Amino acid sequence: MTHETPRGRAKSRQRRNRIIIACVTIVLAAVTVYFVAFLISASKVVDKIEMEAGIRLTASDFYKEHSETASFALDCPPFYYDVPGTYTVKVKDGWFAHDVKLIVRDTVDPVADAKKVTLVNGDEARPEDFVENVVDATKLTITFAMAPNMDKSGEQTVIVSLKDLAGNETLVTSQLSIVPVYPEVIIEAGSEPITVQNLVFGDVIASSSMDLEEIDYHHIGEYDTIVTANGQEYPCKIYVKDTTEPVLEVTDLHACVGFERGIEDFVTTLSDATDVTLSMSGTADYTQEGETQLAITATDEGGNSVTKEVLLTVEIDNEAPVIAGPDSFTSFQGETISYRSHVTVSDNSGFDVELNIDASKVNNQVLGDYTVYYTATDMAGNTSTREVLVSITERTYTDEDLYQRIDSLLAQIITDDMDETQKARAVYDWVKGSITYTGSSDKTNFNKAAIEGLLDLKGDCYTNSCICVACFTRLGMDARIVKKVPIVSMYRHWWLMVEVDGKWYHMDTCPRTWDKPEIFLWTETQLSEYSARNTETHNYDRSLYPAVTP
Repeated sequence: MTHETPRGRAKSRQRRNRIIIACVTIVLAAVTVYFVAFLISASKVVDKIEMEAGIRLTASDFYKEHSETASFALDCPPFYYDVPGTYTVKVKDGWFAHDVKLIVRDTVDPVADAKKVTLVNGDEARPEDFVENVVDATKLTITFAMAPNMDKSGEQTVIVSLKDLAGNETLVTSQLSIVPVYPEVIIEAGSEPITVQNLVFGDVIASSSMDLEEIDYHHIGEYDTIVTANGQEYPCKIYVKDTTEPVLEVTDLHACVGFERGIEDFVTTLSDATDVTLSMSGTADYTQEGETQLAITATDEGGNSVTKEVLLTVEIDNEAPVIAGPDSFTSFQGETISYRSHVTVSDNSGFDVELNIDASKVNNQVLGDYTVYYTATDMAGNTSTREVLVSITERTYTDEDLYQRIDSLLAQIITDDMDETQKARAVYDWVKGSITYTGSSDKTNFNKAAIEGLLDLKGDCYTNSCICVACFTRLGMDARIVKKVPIVSMYRHWWLMVEVDGKWYHMDTCPRTWDKPEIFLWTETQLSEYSARNTETHNYDRSLYPAVTP
């Protein structure tokens, strides 16, 4: 074991003391250097900055001398150039970050130009609409200092207040013109025709420079008109727009090899307020058997479109046409026979079929039974035949006979979309234009007069009236034959009354060579005045008939 001497221990204490003193000296020196560096860095920073709102600063602006290396400290509190207030901003250049006071003031009043506004009665007036070129460094609150009276037409003064976040306020005086006419009116295609009241607000007496009925409501377009309201003229633009897609329904199709089908053959329903264009995507191959998936697209004038998928199946045509219809029918002696009307012909190809009718054995002047031969041939050469028995009989005048012929006539002249007035016009025009006046008929039998008129296309005023009444009866419209009561002249005459849309009117299809009147849906006044001018041609006992529209 080694023992340290007293002298050795003293030397060891001296070395430790020297080391401690050296370390303390170094630390004190470092602290002094750091503190001096901090003071030097802090001396370069300004104490505070006062600025007008809206001016943007860089970190260098917070130093007394420009510094390329200055930046905002990562823990710098948020501050805003466009919100007045006092902020603490922390900037840094090198090792040290320093707090600087930033004072943002707004001492400038807002600036704006007045903007004249034109509105329609009932529109909403917003204060911001009456100013433009608005300038201010801070957020503005825009309100009415003097609000408009929106129920008052004409010119009026409006005052708008612009107040910024610092409370600076600017008042702008503007003008408001309230007009009773809409500058623009949009109509959906297919709508009912508009009137001038659709162009104005409220109960304003107005007129339009253009006839609004001339607008084509089934095509997109623009129309300019001048509306006069309250003695003033206002321009108005009318737009017809189509914003609704077409209604399109399609069906899968079977076709025959070698026979192409049109795109419309796939369509079962197509409707829209404007014109529609059909297009097809995919390639249909009619040269061979097979199936092809296709897509049919309908696009209207407004660009609205709808697409439906269809399946095309192409097959070899080995199927003969189908001739459908009754096995027999009857015809009156001497009556012209429409052989084609008694059968229908269809074919799987979808194309027209050639129909040959052999009626050479039929003699419609001689009573008896005859055979008619029908032969149908399609485009692929497939053929079918059918024999139909025709019985030539004497004329009969039952309700069934009459209605059969009336229904056949109505099928030719009446369509489902007609209203009652249009139906009445169709009946009137056909009878007046088709029945030759002979001056005679059997007045004792309604059915006979009507049937003979239909078969022979001749008769008198009673014949015409019977046919008209029979037509209206089958159409579900009430009608009555009217008999003249002679006063001045003793000749007899018949015409009819018909109820259209709940009101009764006069109708007379009998030709009058001297003045050729068109007595169609005449009121009582019209017929009475005409009768008085023409030796009481239409005098009748009004107690026997419904009251006609005055």
